Amino acid sequence: MFKNKIIFLFIITFLCSCGFTPLYVNSNTEKIQIEMIEFKGDPLTNKFINLNLRQYYKPQGEKKYLVTMNSKYLKKSISKDKTGKTTEYKLIVNIDFKIMIDENERFLNFSESYYMKSMDNMVDERDYERNLIQSLTSIITQKLLTELSKL
Repeated sequence: MFKNKIIFLFIITFLCSCGFTPLYVNSNTEKIQIEMIEFKGDPLTNKFINLNLRQYYKPQGEKKYLVTMNSKYLKKSISKDKTGKTTEYKLIVNIDFKIMIDENERFLNFSESYYMKSMDNMVDERDYERNLIQSLTSIITQKLLTELSKL
């Protein structure tokens, strides 16, 4: 009993003093104001990026960024079975951002990919692919916000 209390106390002490700090704790994303000027490329990818950035369209931000984006979405066949039917795809989302800050211009390029197995049910595969695109664009949005907070 006494041994269990000592172990419990040791674990609590160790976890509290391990020095863990969240990665984005000093992120200044709440001070960002984004104005999307132009969307080019894949409409679904553009829609997800627009939804992810919607909260930063507020007019009270300290730093204002004018953003133009060009998105590309590729679905490549990676492997096929004996009959020639695709069994695995590689999904690639590539987005080029042009950012205007005051009079300065900055270009950022982000790319994310994922390997997806083919499914027998085409409706399930389409829904899964859409969810993966949404996840990939969410990752790219977070990378963009991190870069913007550094500027």
